[in-house]
Amino acid sequence: MKFEVKKLFKKKNLIWLLTVVILFTAATYLYYSSQHSCYIQQALGKINETYMNEVGEQQRLLTELEEEVGLDPLQARQLDAIQDIWVSLVQWRGALENRQLREAMQYEGEFLANLTAYEELEGQLVTFQGLEKEIAEAKHKWLNEHNLFHEDEEIPNSVHLLLKESSSFLFSLLGIILLLLFFGNTLIEEKEEKTWQLLKTQPISNWQIIGAKYICLVLTSILFILLVITVGIAIPYVLGEHTADFQYPQIMIEGDHITIISTSEYIARAAMLFLGASIFTFSIALLLSRWAKNPFTVTLLSIFTVIMGYAITEMYLPLQTIANPFIQLRFSEILNQTSPTVNWLYPLVGIIWGIALTSMAAFIPERKINMLFSSDIKQPYKGGLTQKSPLTLWNISTFEWRKIKRQGLLLKVYAILALLVLFGYSVVSDQTYQRETAYIARLEQDLVWEKDALLRGKEGRQIELKRAEEHYGQESYERTLLRYEKGLRHINTRIDKLEAAISGFDSKDWQSIHNYHLFKNRFYNNELDTGFVAEQSGTQETFGRFTLEASIAEKEWMLERGVQPVFSGMFIPKPTTFYGNWEHDTEAKEIWVEENTKVDNSGLFTLYIYFEKHLHFIPLALLLSLLGGGLATERGKKNTLNFLKTQPVSESKLFLGKLFNAKIVTVLSCIAVFLLVILVGTVFNRFGDWQYPILNYDSEAEVISSNYTGHKVENTNQGFHFINLGRYLLESTALLGFVAMFLTTIAIFLSIFIQKKMGVLAITAMAGAAGVALSQGLTEMAHLSPFTYLNIPKVINGEIATTLNNPSVNLQTGIAVLLTVTAVLVLAGYFISGRKNAVTNKNQATEELNNKL
Repeated sequence: MKFEVKKLFKKKNLIWLLTVVILFTAATYLYYSSQHSCYIQQALGKINETYMNEVGEQQRLLTELEEEVGLDPLQARQLDAIQDIWVSLVQWRGALENRQLREAMQYEGEFLANLTAYEELEGQLVTFQGLEKEIAEAKHKWLNEHNLFHEDEEIPNSVHLLLKESSSFLFSLLGIILLLLFFGNTLIEEKEEKTWQLLKTQPISNWQIIGAKYICLVLTSILFILLVITVGIAIPYVLGEHTADFQYPQIMIEGDHITIISTSEYIARAAMLFLGASIFTFSIALLLSRWAKNPFTVTLLSIFTVIMGYAITEMYLPLQTIANPFIQLRFSEILNQTSPTVNWLYPLVGIIWGIALTSMAAFIPERKINMLFSSDIKQPYKGGLTQKSPLTLWNISTFEWRKIKRQGLLLKVYAILALLVLFGYSVVSDQTYQRETAYIARLEQDLVWEKDALLRGKEGRQIELKRAEEHYGQESYERTLLRYEKGLRHINTRIDKLEAAISGFDSKDWQSIHNYHLFKNRFYNNELDTGFVAEQSGTQETFGRFTLEASIAEKEWMLERGVQPVFSGMFIPKPTTFYGNWEHDTEAKEIWVEENTKVDNSGLFTLYIYFEKHLHFIPLALLLSLLGGGLATERGKKNTLNFLKTQPVSESKLFLGKLFNAKIVTVLSCIAVFLLVILVGTVFNRFGDWQYPILNYDSEAEVISSNYTGHKVENTNQGFHFINLGRYLLESTALLGFVAMFLTTIAIFLSIFIQKKMGVLAITAMAGAAGVALSQGLTEMAHLSPFTYLNIPKVINGEIATTLNNPSVNLQTGIAVLLTVTAVLVLAGYFISGRKNAVTNKNQATEELNNKL
């Protein structure tokens, strides 16, 4: 064990891991510290727009009833109770407006007590009942007992909530992958460096060696947990945030049952669950190490196994049992369970599986399994014939390509990517089927509701007409009649369009579906004269004018071009900050966005989903991890770089050869993956609609310009236009190509100075993450940062340009900036590597001369 621990510290991977934890925690702190707290605005929005509206309406109805016919004893007590609720709401709102959080806690308690008294009198608030009320009461009680007050949990600024936020990210699948990247290949490295043969000559059995390595890996997981907690507390404290109370409540919800635990217990649960999951995943890496031949294969297969196990478990409900070890990777779902068995049962299962797989690794025969029929015996190129040729850049790049091809790793990456594409398509197809089924079920349910509304409208018309005739005279009677005639006509139109849409779905008459969606969008935009139905309509403020006008324009585009609809929902669900009143109701907004998110398994739309979900970074990350090591891959114990230096080729040419080969292979491979995505979608469904509309945001600077040609939202400085899906995908692919060249250049440039491949890749990843975070604060200068363009979908659809109000953030500027920075790095790397080589040769010549003297 001591021997294994010493080796672990000598490799310095722990330093890299500590660096990643520090940078990630610091980035989390800086991100949230740059945001303004929105808790008070959200609370005020809920009080003003939800509670006070309903309380005021109930108070008005009871007051009118009292004036007209009087109140019975129960109603009189209800009126007193609802007035008490109103007073407590006004006091609560005033305390929040003055930022008096402790006083706000007191008035919130009075509101809850008054509401309980009102409910005892057979009254209730429809907008505040059930689980929401239960959570509010339990949380208020906990805060009072521990002398705390509400904090902004969405934008945390206290030590305990910041630690909870950072640990939620690092004690997750991301943390598991980090540990596998840094330590998962510890056994296979022994084989590659031939020290495994030395260990086998010692009087130590296999199970002792593997057992010691496994225990060392478990200690690494424990050390990682301690690092996350220590750094998560230290960084906010050092940077000036001293508020810390680990008794702050965390809500656990499972069905209709809730439990409240402290933040410290939440973090302890997360750490324990993560430890059990890491114990299991490290055993997978050890088992694969007994059969594989190189570290890259082990790392690739380990991460692939973990991700696929998690994804399949997430998809199929029968697999979500405690006996399945991959269920431990569903961290957020397990942590929200209220059962106390979470504290020990899941980690126990992870330990049992880990010991079982490690025992298997210790006792099974050691074999080398060659994936994809690769062989250790390589046939010579061109039948073994050699020819004299100049050492041009092309020949050096060809030499690098042959090395990659002979290693056989690129073919394994392609196989993994092909499997991921097929698996991803199956997930998208399943989602498409579910959304289409839910969509048609919703239409049928709406049809039943509309027919019921028609009957109720007819009954209401008779009642209202009789009342108007008896009490208000002929003029009122005619107004009421006109109002109901318009309303009933509107409901009949809705029924006709609904029936046409349902029939059109079965017969693939997409025009009828577009017509129904357009009709509903215009209804919510208050464009239709709907009589009494207008009282039931959604308002422009609920959805926001941007959402409504963009949704209407989208339907008109698809009707004009005959585009097949993508389900589900009739709105465009991503209008950046233009959500309307739901901006303060996060839960309702998330549900609405989910209901209106479009999914389709056609070839083009599947690729669109890959870009929107940032899945295009998976092939880029895999290829970068294989090809981005640059000169660092030639160092180490084998140190083939010294052999290459004996050849008549400069180190600067080696640098260029590796760089150009990596760029070409990476870009072409990414394009091949995208073509495979489209091909799979086309074979199993259809190619897709090239003309499908993609919303493109226009910044305020563009909208207010005199030559603006897009769609300006009424009474705002917001604007948009549409581009077709084909153009969106072409521009996204083009920008990805330049991003891939930029990141590859950074990695291989760093390999001039950094000795280890893992160090090169780690610093490249950290530089990319830090660059993206810093670019967000540049606003007016953001278009000059190459890291701004790493968020490809938000660059192509104009979202970043709109958020920063910087129209220069676009595809053309991005290509120019990425090309410029890439060219500068290439030139710098060329001269530095050449200079470094010249200095090395000079020092060697001087040393030889001194030896002779």
